[in-house]
Amino acid sequence: MTFVAVCATSAPAPECLAALPDAHVFVDEVLAIARNAALEACDEEWIAYVDGDVVVSDGWAVPEVDDDVAVISGPLQGDFATHDAGAETFQGGDVAFRAPALRGVGGFWPARGHRFGRDWFSEEHLAQRELYAAGWRSVFDDRMAARRLPSRGRLRRAARSGARRQLLGERRSTGELLRMAARGRPGLVAEAVGGLLGARLAGRDLLPVAARTPFRPSVPIPAARSRASEPGGVVLVYHRIVEREDPLGLSVSPANLAAQLEVLRADWDVVALEEATRPGAVAITFDDGYHDNLAAAEQLGGLPATLFVSTGHVEEQRGFWWEQVRDALREREGPLRLRDRAWPGRSEVERRYLSAWLQGMAPGEQREVLEELGVRDDPADRPMTVDELRGAAQRFTIGAHTRNHLSLAMLPPDEQRDELHRSKADLEAWLGIQITVCAYPFGIPGADLNAATKRAARGFRFGCLNVAGTFTPQTDQLLVPRCTVPDAGAGEFAQWLRRMARG
Repeated sequence: MTFVAVCATSAPAPECLAALPDAHVFVDEVLAIARNAALEACDEEWIAYVDGDVVVSDGWAVPEVDDDVAVISGPLQGDFATHDAGAETFQGGDVAFRAPALRGVGGFWPARGHRFGRDWFSEEHLAQRELYAAGWRSVFDDRMAARRLPSRGRLRRAARSGARRQLLGERRSTGELLRMAARGRPGLVAEAVGGLLGARLAGRDLLPVAARTPFRPSVPIPAARSRASEPGGVVLVYHRIVEREDPLGLSVSPANLAAQLEVLRADWDVVALEEATRPGAVAITFDDGYHDNLAAAEQLGGLPATLFVSTGHVEEQRGFWWEQVRDALREREGPLRLRDRAWPGRSEVERRYLSAWLQGMAPGEQREVLEELGVRDDPADRPMTVDELRGAAQRFTIGAHTRNHLSLAMLPPDEQRDELHRSKADLEAWLGIQITVCAYPFGIPGADLNAATKRAARGFRFGCLNVAGTFTPQTDQLLVPRCTVPDAGAGEFAQWLRRMARG
């Protein structure tokens, strides 16, 4: 069986529905939101998408294919947004997806192209490219042939498509665009004009139209980097100090840390977090509470640094799930299916989307999915013990990093406050000191923290993010930007730090 979804920005044409009497209709002014709603409602292995202006023949159906196929389409004819057997990705007007595979790459991100747009830069193409990168295949089958009805606004869509190509695809020179316009065909003229206008015409088309989707806990926001209005200091954030290949980008080797500290001692003024608001100043922070930070404290040699601790992990001596997922995937072979999502084999795409899915889960569901994955703790990745933390407190300023390292924006306001203040209470009970600073897990504004998070952090002097930027006297003290340090030697690190200091 196949779940057939007719998705449109307005009521579908009657001719479109004639051959699809059992189809489910989803209408939203943003086409991607309608498509995600259809995927959320799908209870079959396959979901076939048909646009509201596309007509299929009687008997049209999705053919049976091999288990490693996640995309099927057939010829789509008409005067706009069509495809044939030579297409690398298929237009969403007539394309079927293996539903667990599509969920596995986050469904449709409604931010790549005009919300009414249907061209090669629309969200269905991004989804297909992610599926192929994950290891899935596509099939073209003539039995899925369809045609698009004529519609108004063709020239406007061509102009926007030309503008989006300049912003997202292969840029054309001004000369190429003028020669295209000189050919005199209305569609080409409109596309050339759009290309010449570029960002002025289509810049807003690329902004997110939703903060979340049913399959993405957060949609990337435009301002992923916090920029200061004037020069200031830089706050660095480290996680692991360990020698290993790390796809998460959380590890710096002990040798590179030593080289970086020499650069800091020679060229920068390393100060406590609260003092790092002037140009030339650098503050050092560590997140989570990994036991390998104990050796890092020795390398600091007296330089001030702050350690933000996830106290539930320390108290219960449980590992961090992102480390467990990495190890579990490395040990598995073949396809993976968890709940309603699937991946054909090990890939960075699989790890990235699985991690994003877990990050947005409620704690109980997250534990259940991790059990299904078969994760286990590796002693090499363990957090500090309470006794080790007491020793570390002699060398670090200690800050709160919540109890359970959850994406706070996914929690109700009272649970956000509980996560932050229970961490503070744990640390004060264990160490006998006052805790005045915190860092938000994952730390991306709009994705992992919101206005309720900031209210929950009242009672702390400083709250730290995980977005790059400089720290100035004008910076909101509960939204302090921090720069994640790369695993780099002295020269590369010095160049990187100068870039960060420029904002």
